[in-house]
Amino acid sequence: MHRSFAGVRTREQDRFAGERRALYDTLKLEGIREAPVGLLVSFVPPTGATLGTTSLPAALEYSVVSAITLAWLAATAEGLGMGWVSLVEPEEMRDALQLPAAVRPLAYLCLGHPALTLTEPLLQTVGWARARPVALEWRD
Repeated sequence: MHRSFAGVRTREQDRFAGERRALYDTLKLEGIREAPVGLLVSFVPPTGATLGTTSLPAALEYSVVSAITLAWLAATAEGLGMGWVSLVEPEEMRDALQLPAAVRPLAYLCLGHPALTLTEPLLQTVGWARARPVALEWRD
């Protein structure tokens, strides 16, 4: 996993320049080597028709992502940290873990005790991004 992460991170660095690149280079974007638990979450497409997926077949994968969100909230409530390592190649995950062809890796998660206690997201703390207010529009 770490080899895949390192390769993707090197390619991603080229997307940024100047001050943004300097800040990017300081960010710790994974805990693969430090986290006591690495968890691959995958999706196996059903072989037959599935109720509720006629117009939105991606709802099956969205359900898995919703489960990840609930696990993240539960981990946080227990004082644990969880990170989604998105800088990995899915095919490299498949190969490293010898997954069957039908299995699609969706997420590699690191779970453990957080290195820092933050009152806001790290990327906001370091100035990479700012939170935006939630905008809701209700229609009758």
